[in-house]
Amino acid sequence: MIKENPLRRQSSLNPSAPKLLQFLFLLYIFVKPFYIFESGSFQPGDIVFVACFFVFLYYIGEGNLLNSKFDYILVAFVMWVFIVNFVYFSLYRQTEFIMSTLYYIFNLALVFVARFLLLDKSFLRKLFWTCRISLYLQIVIYFLRLGKYYIDENGVTDRYLGTFNDPNQLAFYMFCLLMVMYMVEMIHGVNCRVNLIDYAAFVFILYLTASTGMLLAFAIFVALYVVLLLVSPLFEVNSDRKRKLLFALLGLAIIVAVYLIFRKEISVFFQKSELFSRLLEKETLSASTSRSEISGTSIWQDRNIDKVYIYPQYNIFGAGQGYFERFWQAHSSGEIHSTLLSILFCYGIVPTFLFLYWIWTNIRHSTVYYFPVFIALAVESITLLNQRQPLFWLMFMLAYTYRVMEDRRYEDAVYS
Repeated sequence: MIKENPLRRQSSLNPSAPKLLQFLFLLYIFVKPFYIFESGSFQPGDIVFVACFFVFLYYIGEGNLLNSKFDYILVAFVMWVFIVNFVYFSLYRQTEFIMSTLYYIFNLALVFVARFLLLDKSFLRKLFWTCRISLYLQIVIYFLRLGKYYIDENGVTDRYLGTFNDPNQLAFYMFCLLMVMYMVEMIHGVNCRVNLIDYAAFVFILYLTASTGMLLAFAIFVALYVVLLLVSPLFEVNSDRKRKLLFALLGLAIIVAVYLIFRKEISVFFQKSELFSRLLEKETLSASTSRSEISGTSIWQDRNIDKVYIYPQYNIFGAGQGYFERFWQAHSSGEIHSTLLSILFCYGIVPTFLFLYWIWTNIRHSTVYYFPVFIALAVESITLLNQRQPLFWLMFMLAYTYRVMEDRRYEDAVYS
């Protein structure tokens, strides 16, 4: 018999979560973008989360770590990751395999803590405002000239990376902040609203980072959201949400009108930007799936995805996540920059299925308004490695939160 867990007792009664636990988790989200050491190493924000996790362990006492039975799927996935990486570490004695395992264990711990906290509507409001403040903080850092710029073999570029070590990291973090705010807004009773200034703040940073992947993700999100707005009268019955959708359509109409009026000026400004240059570069990379005189390097080689089809046997049982110098036939020895394909190549078919099944158990039965978020994230994840980022996991759990809070039929998904 499982001993009564104070955290689970609180979640069933739905009062506020322990204040110290809330504070440390939100502080982690806030401090996360401040990179002092090189990417892949322990950052100041990670230290904050370790403290947060120890507080969580103190509160649960001898209770069960899992507040959702679905997370046993994720535990099985991480155990498989541990086994595969340990086997290859034993063979090659490369610490990269150990570090790769620690990333997943770290995010599993984050899931344990977040799963409980996200069931508290007062915490969701605090999370919304933490994301909004973090969004605007990066704007302030830019105008105070405290941010950094990307440096390549030719020197300093125009690509802004703020407090991160890579412009794509900054763009993904800002995108996730916006999407978390959007998802929290959809949960009834939280009473938080994303406005056009929030979207404009993200677009401004996106322009500075010149991240083509995040531009594609945001374009997909906006396009699908507009489609939802247009068809929503067919299924939407909530008058408050209808009013909100009407204001959103009005905002979009204003944006389109501004573009049509100043189309020439906007076009000239955009063509002089680093983002436009990178779009042309990506179009060239996509010209073929192999080396050619036109493209030089394909998009698959550029993102190190070519290992997946050059060494297909590892897609079955996994190659481990580290020591990629083994794969000398590939274009480079870099890590695969694709979320799902990286998991498939490094750990094989079974863990990939577990990973996808965990995602599915979280997002099913939520709301059609989350559809643009997850489609955009799925497309963007084809060419970017996102599973190490905490907000990546948080978005799936928010879908589960919506499911529990909005539909009493699924209340048994949470232990009580």
